[in-house]
Amino acid sequence: MLVYPTQGAEALDTPNNEGRTVLMYAAMHGLSRVVEQFVATGAKCELTNSNGLTALLLACVQGHIDTVELLVTPTAAAGALDVQNDNGYSALMCAADRELCAVVEELTKAGAKPGVTDKGGMTALALACVLLVNDVPLAVIWSGELGHQRECLGVYSLVERTAHGRLVWKHASNDRWIAKRSTGYWVVQQGEAVGVNKFCFMELPDHTAMLPHQSSNAWVVWCSEAWIEAPTLMCEGPSEVNHVCVCVWEDVVHTFNHL
Repeated sequence: MLVYPTQGAEALDTPNNEGRTVLMYAAMHGLSRVVEQFVATGAKCELTNSNGLTALLLACVQGHIDTVELLVTPTAAAGALDVQNDNGYSALMCAADRELCAVVEELTKAGAKPGVTDKGGMTALALACVLLVNDVPLAVIWSGELGHQRECLGVYSLVERTAHGRLVWKHASNDRWIAKRSTGYWVVQQGEAVGVNKFCFMELPDHTAMLPHQSSNAWVVWCSEAWIEAPTLMCEGPSEVNHVCVCVWEDVVHTFNHL
C-alpha cells in the first residue's frame, strides 16, 4: 500500500544512514516479489550503500539467486552491472566466489566484464580457481594468549560443509566453527550460526584472505562490549592437505570456460 504513495512523493530511493534503500533491503533478504514491485515502480538499481554495494551485489552476497535474476537486467540497463564495492568486488566476483554457476552465466551474458579486478588484483575467474590451486588444510590449529574466548583455542577439523561458498572447520571438542560470514570475513562462531550472519567470537578483518590462516592481518576477539586485536593469536594449517574437497569450485570454472 505504501509503494505508490512513496514513489509519488519521490522518496522510493531515500536511503537510511547506511545508504540503504528499500530496494537494497528487499534484495538483501531475498524478497523477490517485493524487489520485482520496487523495480517496476521505478526504484534505482544503480544506487550504492555506504559500502559500495548495489541491490544486485547485496543479493549476490547473500546467495539469493531468484532475486539476482530479477535485478540483472534493470541493473545492466542502468549501467551498474560492474559496480564494485569498497573491496573491489563486483556482482560477477561475488557469484564466482560463492559458487553460483547460474548467476555467473547470467551476469556474463548480460555483459558483466570478466576482466575487472578487485583490490587484490583478482578477477572473477581467479577467485573461482584460487582454492583449486591452494593447499586446503585438513586441520587448523589456534594457539596463543587470549584474555577472552579461550575456548576458541585448539584444533579444528575440516568438515563436509560450506558456508557462503567457503569451507568450514569444527573444533575438536567445543561448539566452535571456523567459517565465512556474508560480510566476507572469516570468523569463529557457534554451529547454529554457520552460514548465517550472526554473532561471532573472533573475526579476521580481511576480505582477501582465501583461507583462515592466509592473512597478515591480526584477528580480533569479542570482549564483552568491543572488539580487541589479538596480535599473539596464531592460526596455522599443517602441511597435510585435502585437494579433493575443493572440487566444489570446479563447476564455476567450467562455467567460465563454456561461455
